[in-house]
Amino acid sequence: MNIVRLSIKRPVLILVFFLIIILLGLFSFPRLKVDLVPKVDIPIVTVMTVYPGAGPQQVELLVTKPIEDAISTTNNLKNIRSSSIEGVSIVIAQFKMGSSIDIAVTDVREKISSILGDLPDDAKQPEILKVDINAQPVLYLSVSGSDLKKVYDLTENFIKIKLQTVFGVGKIDLIGGEKREIKVVAQPGKLTYYGVDLTALAQRLKLENINIPSGHYIIADREVSGRLNTEFITTEEIKSINIPILDMSMGNVRTVPLSAIAQVYDAVAEQRDKVRTNQKESVGITIQKQPDANTIEVAENIKKILPEIKKQLPEDISIKVVADTSEFIRSAVEDVWHKLYISIILTGLVLFAFLYSVGSTLIVCIAIPVSLTGALFLSYISGFTLNIMTLTSLTFSIGIVVDSSIVIIENIFRHRKELKQEPASAAEKGTAEVASAVVATMITHMVVFLPIVFLSGLIGQFFKEFGMVQIYTTILAICVAFTLTPMLATKFLKDTEEKTWTKNAERKFDSFRNAYKSALTKFLKKPKAVLIIVFVLIPMSFLLVPLIGFEMVTNADEGIRPKGVL
Repeated sequence: MNIVRLSIKRPVLILVFFLIIILLGLFSFPRLKVDLVPKVDIPIVTVMTVYPGAGPQQVELLVTKPIEDAISTTNNLKNIRSSSIEGVSIVIAQFKMGSSIDIAVTDVREKISSILGDLPDDAKQPEILKVDINAQPVLYLSVSGSDLKKVYDLTENFIKIKLQTVFGVGKIDLIGGEKREIKVVAQPGKLTYYGVDLTALAQRLKLENINIPSGHYIIADREVSGRLNTEFITTEEIKSINIPILDMSMGNVRTVPLSAIAQVYDAVAEQRDKVRTNQKESVGITIQKQPDANTIEVAENIKKILPEIKKQLPEDISIKVVADTSEFIRSAVEDVWHKLYISIILTGLVLFAFLYSVGSTLIVCIAIPVSLTGALFLSYISGFTLNIMTLTSLTFSIGIVVDSSIVIIENIFRHRKELKQEPASAAEKGTAEVASAVVATMITHMVVFLPIVFLSGLIGQFFKEFGMVQIYTTILAICVAFTLTPMLATKFLKDTEEKTWTKNAERKFDSFRNAYKSALTKFLKKPKAVLIIVFVLIPMSFLLVPLIGFEMVTNADEGIRPKGVL
C-alpha cells in the first residue's frame, strides 16, 4: 500500500500526524529567539592594553611587540594588525574564516598569559575581546540630575547593579558624567628639595592602600579568615602618609607627611566624553545583551524594572530610555510577518480566481500554514532565530508549497470532472500521474538552495539559515502534497458541476488564452528577430549593473546616531 492510498484510507491518521506538526510548530514559535540578522561569528580577536603615561614608542616597544610575537604562533592565524598610541596598545588578530571564535579567544588568552611577566609592571591587564556583530547595545538610557557627580555615583553603585540582575543583560557601560577621583598633585620644587621622585611616591601610595587576604586564625575553636585592609577612606588619611626621605645633613632616613610635598584633594576625573539629553548634561548607559539572549525580551525586561528603580532614586534624579534598538528589530520582523500573511491571502485569492473552486482553494490554503509551522519547529531544533533572513525565506517558500499542491489538485480535479471517477480513485490516480513531476520539481528546488547551506565565509553564515528554511519547507511540502492534499481532495472535491459564473469566467479566460496563442505563433514564425532581441537585451542589462551598485546589506535607518552618541 503506497503512501497516497494510505492517506486516503486512513484520513484520521494523517490528520493526527499533521496536527502534531502544527502543535510542535506553535510550541516552538514563542521559544524562537528574535533578532535582526542571524548569528554571525567573525574570527577577529582584539587585545587592548592600557599603559598609563607611556608614549607611542614605549607602548610599541614594551607592550605591542611582545603581544604580537606571542599571538603570531596561534593556530589558524591569518594576519595581525596593531596600533600604538599614547597609553594604549591595540592588537587585532584576524583568523581564517570558519575558525571557531571561542577557540581563537582561548588560544590568544593562553598566549598572552605566558608573557604577562614580560610586560611593564605599570601596564594594565590586557583586555581580550572578540568581534560580535550582534553585540550591539539593546538600550540606551539617560540619567539626569542637578549634581553630575552624585548622578554618576548613583548610576555606578546602584542603577548599574540593579540592571545587571535582569535576565539576559550582558555588558553595561557608562558614558559621560563626573567620576570621583582623588588627585595627588606633587610639587616639583618640594620633590627636588626632599630628594623624592614620582616613582617612589607612587609606589608608597600603592603600598599604603591595600586590601589583601592575611591568612586565618583560630577563635574559640573556629577558623576565621582574615584580611589586611588599609584602603583610604578620607583625603586626610592620604595627606598624613609618611614619606621616607634621606636626610643628607644627618646621614639618616626620616619621614615627612605627604601634605608637605603634594596637594591632595577630592576631585573628578578628566572627562573624555559627554552626554546631553534634551540639552542637559547627563550620564549615559549602554546595555548589551548576552550572546544567546532574546533582544526583544531583554529590552522588555529592562523596561519593566525601570519604574521600580525610579521609585528608589532621589526626586531630583530621573532615568529614561533614550533609544531602544529592539523597536527597530520588532518593527522589521513584524513587517516581514505582515508580508507573510498578505502572501497567503493573495495566494488564496489568485487560486480561487483561476480554479473557480472553494474546495481547491481551501486545500492549498491549509497546506501553506501546515508547511510553515513545521518549518518553525525544525528551525527551533536547529537553533535558528526569527530574523530577516529566516522570515523572508518562509515568505519565499509559499510559492513552492503552492506549486506542489496545485499540480496535484488540478490533476485530481480533471479525473473527477472529465473522467467522472469516484473521489478516492480520482485522488489516488491523479496524484500518481504527476508524482514524478512534482518530486522532480521539489528536488530541483532543494538542489538550488543546498549549495547556499555550504557557503563559507561571512556570506555563508548570513545565508545558511535562509537556505535551510527553504529545504525544510520543501521537504514538508512534499509530505503535504502526497498525503494531506489527496486526503483533503476526497473530502472537498465532491461537487464537479460548473456554475454559471464559472462558465462565464472560463470563456473570458479562453479569449485571453487565444490572444496569447496568436501572439506567440507570430513570434515563433520569426525566430531570428526574437533571438536578436534577446541577445541585445542581455548585454544591455549587464551594462546597468554598475549603476545599481554593490553592497552586502542595505543601510537602514534605525533611529540611532553612529558611534553610540545619545
